[in-house]
Amino acid sequence: MKIELYFKRHRLGTLQFENGQYTYNSNLEGERGAKEFASYILLYGLENSNNLTSDKLWKVFADMLSNIKLRKDILNQIGATDTDTDFEILYKYAGIPQIDFGFHIIRRVNND
Repeated sequence: MKIELYFKRHRLGTLQFENGQYTYNSNLEGERGAKEFASYILLYGLENSNNLTSDKLWKVFADMLSNIKLRKDILNQIGATDTDTDFEILYKYAGIPQIDFGFHIIRRVNND
């Protein structure tokens, strides 16, 4: 399972979670396009990532997750359960339409 991170219309990169590790890979073209926005530069912090790994979510994803967890209506809409991991919640959230005026995520359809 993979999630693509966008800022407005720019695809910034891909997040996946396997064996307790998050891995992030940048889309350099999307990052270049998003640099025109000051809020992107201040909040993103993952520029030029190539197989960057961590056992914790990076800030841009952690902030999104904490906002999702505060919204019971969204948790119900995505079918979140008490046993879902943080990544599973993000993945489920990535499957619903989101406003694209800032950071947002979508599910990656294929595994390439």
